Amino acid sequence: MNMAFNEETYRGDFTFKNSPESVRRFPVPFDEDEY
Repeated sequence: MNMAFNEETYRGDFTFKNSPESVRRFPVPFDEDEY
C-alpha cells in the first residue's frame, strides 16, 4: 500500500519541528492517504 512509501516521506518531515518546509509537505501526503 501507499503506507510503505509515505512512511519514509512524511515520517522524516514529522520528526522535524513545524518548519515552513515541513508544513508544506504535511498536507501533500495526508491528502493522498485521505486519513
